[in-house]
Amino acid sequence: MTGKKTKVNGIIRRAFAENVNRLLVTRFPLSANRPKSLAKAAGISLSSVQRAISGETAPTLDTVEAIATALRVEAFELLCFAGECGRTGTHC
Repeated sequence: MTGKKTKVNGIIRRAFAENVNRLLVTRFPLSANRPKSLAKAAGISLSSVQRAISGETAPTLDTVEAIATALRVEAFELLCFAGECGRTGTHC
């Protein structure tokens, strides 16, 4: 190996960002700054939330779990595109 990182297409990262952004509207409808509200509820930094919901960088598993808990969903639900997985026992 050359030590270079392989560029991936980021499908799961995009699904995560889309799902979190969609849920932010429903979970924090009155907030003037939804990412800040999410960061506080999740107990993580605002910069971690901003990086994760931009879809530009992959969040750590700890960040995924913290955000899922704050949004009151299972972590796997944030990693799938809408309609591809749910609470019915299906997986991504």
